[in-house]
Amino acid sequence: MKKEKIKKIPVITYLCYLLAVSVLFTGVTFSRYSTTTSGDADVSVAGFVCSYEIENLSSSVFTNMDYWLEMDGTKIPTKEASSVRFTVRNQKDGRVSGVDLQASLRFYLPAELADTLALQMVEVTAAGNRAVTPQIVLSELIYDDTGAFAQYENESLSTAVFTDYNDRTDGGGKLEYDMDVTGGFAEDGTGTIVAAHAEGTAVDLFTISAARYEKVPYSVGFSRFDPQENAASVLYLHCEQETVYYTFEFSLPEMYMRADTEEEKTFILFLTSVNMIDSGDFGVEWESDEHSPAKVLDRLEREGRAVTVTRADGSTFVVNGFHFERAAPLLDESGAQTGTTTVRVEKTFTDGGPILSFSHVAPLSEGSGDIVHAIENFYKKEDGSPASFTDAGSVQNLYGICSNGIARIDFPGMTDDPFAQNYGDSGAYYTVSASQSKAYETQMNVRFVQASASGGGV
Repeated sequence: MKKEKIKKIPVITYLCYLLAVSVLFTGVTFSRYSTTTSGDADVSVAGFVCSYEIENLSSSVFTNMDYWLEMDGTKIPTKEASSVRFTVRNQKDGRVSGVDLQASLRFYLPAELADTLALQMVEVTAAGNRAVTPQIVLSELIYDDTGAFAQYENESLSTAVFTDYNDRTDGGGKLEYDMDVTGGFAEDGTGTIVAAHAEGTAVDLFTISAARYEKVPYSVGFSRFDPQENAASVLYLHCEQETVYYTFEFSLPEMYMRADTEEEKTFILFLTSVNMIDSGDFGVEWESDEHSPAKVLDRLEREGRAVTVTRADGSTFVVNGFHFERAAPLLDESGAQTGTTTVRVEKTFTDGGPILSFSHVAPLSEGSGDIVHAIENFYKKEDGSPASFTDAGSVQNLYGICSNGIARIDFPGMTDDPFAQNYGDSGAYYTVSASQSKAYETQMNVRFVQASASGGGV
C-alpha cells in the first residue's frame, strides 16, 4: 500500500456522518403447490399460488443524528423517513390460489440500528395511502423507563404513548389502538416480543425476535479526497464481530387474501431513524498509527489473511477485506461507449489468499437505493472471447457483463489500490479520513402461509 495519508475532520462534522445500510433483497417471485397427509388419509392437494415484488427503496442511508434539533426552544425535525414499497399477490401466470393466504413482511437488521427506528405500515389504495398500523417506536417498546429490557406478560399497551415522529394518518386522523404485548429480551439482548391487536383478531401486528451471532459482517467507511480536495467514493473496510440481529415480521389483516379471488395489494413500510447511534466503530480512533486505514490495509496485504483490531476498551473485531467504487465506461455490443456506470472493487483475504472481485452498482429504480450485481463473466476486447483475470492489472484489456446480463462494462485504469487515483499512477493519491459511516447487510422478503382449513401450507 502507498504511504499513509490522513485527513483530519472537525468533530462537529462527525455528528452528521451517515449510517449506510446495504439491503440484500431475497425477494424472488415464487409459487408452489403443497400437500399434507394425516395418518392414512388420502393426500389432499391445494393450489397454493403466490408472488410478490419489492418495488422501491427510497433510501438506504440513515443520517446518524437525533431526529429533533432544538432551536430557540423549538424542536425541528432533521430528517425524513425511508420507505420500502412492496406488492403481494395470490396469483401468478394466470393461476389464482385455491386457498386463503396470509402474507407477512419479514426483515432482518442489526439491533444497533433497529433500536433507533420508528416503524409504520400504510396500504396504497385507489383513494390514497391509508395507515394500517400505528407508528411503533421500537426503543420505547423494547426498553423500560430505566433503560433495561422491558418484560411483558400479556399486557395491554396503547400506541398513543409512543413519541410522534411524523406519524402518518389513516385518512381520518392518527391511527392508535391497544396492543396485547407478551415477551421480552434477556440480559444478553436475545428473546422475542409479540404485539397483537387487542380487538381479538388472530393475526399478530408484528413479532420481534432477537438472536446473537458470533461472526456478523459489516463495513466501516472512510471518506477519500483527491489532491484538489474533491470527494471520491467511500473506502470501506470489511469487518466481523459478535452482533445481535433482530428479525421483524409484520402480519396484518390487510395482507389476507381470499381463495379463488384474484387479489393484489401494495404496501409501504416507513422507517424513521429517531436517535443517533453511539457506535464503538466510530470510536476506534482510526487516525492513530495502529488503527489507520493505511496500516490495517498494509497488514492485510503483508499477512495475506484477515487481521484482528483491538479497541481501546479491549474488545476486538476482525478486518478481512475492503471495497471502494470507481466510475467505468458502459459499452454497447459494438464496443462503443454509451455512458458511464459504477464498479465496486472488492478484495477479500482468506486463509487461501486474497480474492479480487468486481460488481456493478446500479439503482433499484430511478432515484432509489443502489443494488449490487456481481460481474461474473469477462471477455477480451479484441475478439470477445471468454477471459479471466488474476489481478487488477490483468483486467485492463477486458470488459465484463454483470449477472443481470444487461451491462457491458470496460475496465481501463482499474486498480485495487484504494489510495491510487489510477492504475500505475505513482503521483496521484487519495487522502483518507477517519471513520465516518457504517454499512450492514440486511435481508427483506415476504412470507406466505395457508390461512384456510383445507389443503397444505408453506
